[in-house]
Amino acid sequence: MNTTTVTTSTVNTKRLYIGNLDQTIDEYAIVKLFEKFGKIKYIEMMIHRNGPRKGISKGYCFLEFETKEQALTAMNTLQNKIIKGKPLNVSFAHMTPEQDEAKKRAANPNGRPNLLSMLRGQKLKNSSTDAKILAIEKKLQLIQQQKSNGSLKQEETSKSRYKPY
Repeated sequence: MNTTTVTTSTVNTKRLYIGNLDQTIDEYAIVKLFEKFGKIKYIEMMIHRNGPRKGISKGYCFLEFETKEQALTAMNTLQNKIIKGKPLNVSFAHMTPEQDEAKKRAANPNGRPNLLSMLRGQKLKNSSTDAKILAIEKKLQLIQQQKSNGSLKQEETSKSRYKPY
């Protein structure tokens, strides 16, 4: 009897898994480390959502480049690079089709800019750090006003994630 298994996960050659990160490394440090290889379309830092380690990095993240060549160059260059005393583990990310679709939906609901797009946006590109902080604070105030007015729905404020178990 010949049986074959069908793999349900796919390899997205633009999306990288970055593991073995020190818990003090944040999204900004990852962007600065990887932006020299090309345009970053998406970054997702994994952090503890609750419990005693709430808000602390889980030690890995996912990052997506505009092209597979950029991702491959970054992967080859930064694999095993020592950052804060730990060698980075950089590889292509494996995703199920459901995860890929959920990521696309959650990336930018309603066309609102996220932190990465604000920092990389043309009008903030040459701004000082203080100006960037002010822009982020204004965006937070706008979101809080919308939330208090009830114009921001609950599903818009919380990102739904695929939970494998």
